[in-house]
Amino acid sequence: MEGFRSVQIISQFFLPTLPLFAFVELLALFTGRLGKSQSEVDHGWREAFLRSTAIWATLTFIFTELFSLRSALNSLSLALCWGIVCSVLIIILRSDFIINLLRYFRPSLKGIPFNQRFLVFWIIISLATTALIAIVSPPNNWDSMTYHMSRVAHWWANNSVDFYPTNIQRQLYSSPFAEYIILQFYVLSGGSDHLANLVQWFCFGGCAIVMSLIADRLGADCFTQCLVAFVVLTTPIVILEASSTQNDLVCALFVVMTLYYLSAGKTALTGISFGLAILTKSSAGLFILPFLLLLFLFESFNKRGWLKAVTRIFVIGCFVLVFNVPHWLRNSETFQNPLGYTIQVKWVESQTIAPGPFVSNLMKNLAAELITPIKSVSKVEEQSIRGVCKILGLDPDDPRNTFIPGGHFTVSTMANSEDYAANPLQVALLIAATLFLLVTSRFWFSEVMKYTLCVWAGFMLIAWRLSWQPWISRLHIPFLVLSSLPIAVFLAESRRHSRFIAGTIIVVLAAMSLFPLLFNVSRSYVTFRRAKSVFIEPRAEQYFATRPEEIHCYVHTIEILSKSSCRNVGLELGEDNWEYPLWALAGLRGTPMHFEHLEVDNETKNTKVAFQITPCATIIFHDAEPGVQPKPACIELHRFASNGDELIDRIDCKP
Repeated sequence: MEGFRSVQIISQFFLPTLPLFAFVELLALFTGRLGKSQSEVDHGWREAFLRSTAIWATLTFIFTELFSLRSALNSLSLALCWGIVCSVLIIILRSDFIINLLRYFRPSLKGIPFNQRFLVFWIIISLATTALIAIVSPPNNWDSMTYHMSRVAHWWANNSVDFYPTNIQRQLYSSPFAEYIILQFYVLSGGSDHLANLVQWFCFGGCAIVMSLIADRLGADCFTQCLVAFVVLTTPIVILEASSTQNDLVCALFVVMTLYYLSAGKTALTGISFGLAILTKSSAGLFILPFLLLLFLFESFNKRGWLKAVTRIFVIGCFVLVFNVPHWLRNSETFQNPLGYTIQVKWVESQTIAPGPFVSNLMKNLAAELITPIKSVSKVEEQSIRGVCKILGLDPDDPRNTFIPGGHFTVSTMANSEDYAANPLQVALLIAATLFLLVTSRFWFSEVMKYTLCVWAGFMLIAWRLSWQPWISRLHIPFLVLSSLPIAVFLAESRRHSRFIAGTIIVVLAAMSLFPLLFNVSRSYVTFRRAKSVFIEPRAEQYFATRPEEIHCYVHTIEILSKSSCRNVGLELGEDNWEYPLWALAGLRGTPMHFEHLEVDNETKNTKVAFQITPCATIIFHDAEPGVQPKPACIELHRFASNGDELIDRIDCKP
């Protein structure tokens, strides 16, 4: 028995490393094939990183969808496939495995010019700090607790990504690829979420790498390339999401990969990246569309260029279909809409294309990024927008493009949250950079100018097609990542005229990034106010960092179920209740449980996967009831005693 337990523990730690090892081997393989000439040495490993990411992500998609067809998405099948990939790559690499990596990393780590040392130092600080937080802390973002991680747990329990009955329909129709990646590690570790946060962290660093390559492609020198990566890694909301299980950074990585390969003329890799970007977040297409139109416009002026452009766009579209059709078919079968549940889709999408509401939304989107910690400034911003809207005859609370059910547009104060954080310095610098490019004649027809205009076009498409919402800034993450290039070019040009001014701005960017690095309200590096450091707070309590009043009812519920040996549990809950903590707390106690939704009265009730075993208990969530005699949120637990009597426990959620 002890021997079996040892094997189980070893496999739990070894199996999740197989996908990681496969990526490292792909990186070694491509570093050996790229950068053959001396001029390519500096960016050979970055090119290899991109190709490795594209191939690895494609394998992840194939394995997930393939094994779901026969409900065989389990640790055995994934371990076998990733093991075969690792074995094949080892045979191909032979003794060059380590040499290929060291040969290209070594030149990039030595001989760093003095003017880049601070940038490199801060890049390392940002990556190391966020990595530590991602490893130590569990997922605890609101959306992760309701649907991001909950859907991963259901897929693991069902051995398939097929739709299942649920009261939280976002678990099904939302674009799933970020969770497909998390699923690989979740399944191989037997239901552990210890590596879940590292997916976004990987994309955090990946965005910086790809943006530096785009800068290189547009003719930027080494200092500017390094500065681009620095700007990406000091953007507040990007830092905050780097240790979460949201999907915005995953989306941003595939967006910038798409644009890099599009500019490089690599159609297949462009299609793969674009397909994965859409499969991660459907709004990705809004950031890529202006660049595709630019490609078609400029190639059409060449001899037979229009035919080449149409062919490329057709091939790219085919790749997008290949990656997205399985999920779209599941959505169409369940919701009669490839995008998902029609009512919730309408909440997110703007219901008007009129120019007036677009102008209003554009101002509101900019305001969301220019929020400061000073309440009086925020109040002035809101009053200014309302004043301009009144002059233009517009309604800033227009329900057709404002997603605040029963509420109004407001400009709040800046918060260190991955859902609401603003990025005022970065957006102010982007505006300054755009004006600089417009007034400097040598940039008028440059590739940087075209790029910058396309970035702004993507932002405008977001304001036109998506409803404004309090958490709109996180949907801007691809825009913020892309805007790092014009900002870096502006700072590099400013440095030629005044090293002091440019240096001061760079230092301020670094100093401002300390707040999101150290004081994340959900995963704080240090203890401050009521937030405890992730290094001292128990893991179970960290799941409830933003809702500490609910930890008692969740923990007590799992304790009762564990003692009663109940493992198949039914759930009755609402669209916004936190489900995932139940899975996580059961796993922490070493008593994994299978949760399924009951009393489902929506389109998902007739889906393929349903409860196969009669539940031994039912958990009913009750929201708090305000009023003269307010009632706290609670969990009502129904179970049966050994003599057959029904036992009902009401467990209040309170501090």
